[in-house]
Amino acid sequence: MFEDSFHGIILFSQPYKETDMIVKIFTLEFGKQMFFVRQVNKNQSHPLKMALLPFSQVEMVGKINRNGLSFLKEPRQVAYMKRAQDDLLVQAYASYMVGLADAVVDDKIVHKEIYYLLKEAFDALNRYLDVEIVTMMFELRIIRFFGVTLQLQHCVITGQMKGPFDFSFKYGGVLHHTQWDKDNFRLHIDANAMFIIQKLEHMHFKQIGDIQLSAPVKLEMRRMIDAIYEEYVGIHLKSKSFIDNMINWYYD
Repeated sequence: MFEDSFHGIILFSQPYKETDMIVKIFTLEFGKQMFFVRQVNKNQSHPLKMALLPFSQVEMVGKINRNGLSFLKEPRQVAYMKRAQDDLLVQAYASYMVGLADAVVDDKIVHKEIYYLLKEAFDALNRYLDVEIVTMMFELRIIRFFGVTLQLQHCVITGQMKGPFDFSFKYGGVLHHTQWDKDNFRLHIDANAMFIIQKLEHMHFKQIGDIQLSAPVKLEMRRMIDAIYEEYVGIHLKSKSFIDNMINWYYD
């Protein structure tokens, strides 16, 4: 049987019958693929057993099929996300990012930009960077692949690049404070939160190591990004609901 070698990120896995497993992997070379793995739940020494943990970055050998399920043979290299195994909240944020990446591009479509965006976010989590900041940066970067174009860097009316700004759904971007009277339903976002969001939109994940934000600023940033996703994307993921419940419990 012809063998394919590929790099990928384990999105999720689920048992199939008693002994087998279905695994979804976002591969660099072949896009998102569903794989059937035989006997992996029956044999504890199965060579793929520990390679299929969600969020792991892998190099695999297998058989990629154009139609139907593909098959895995063996792992060549595996990098686990230990942090997600140890921290339930990190696991939830990683699941949320996986959900967005899974929703934004169809299966079997090669999309290297989204692949590397998810990889860089997971690399940041592996470096124990702030999981909330990493996730918000990921959301700001991936939203354009949902077909959403926002102007966050300068006033959509005047072109002014120095704030303070507020976000307007009416205009699809930020308004300079001299234009706030143009939209009575603007978001009324905190100026510090807006400033950080503007920075995160074009910042590389490697640059966020020294950023430390207060809880109120993070909550304001989360309020704005959630409102944008609700208005423009309209996707509702179970992992995001879990995160919201955890945050509400923590701050209550």
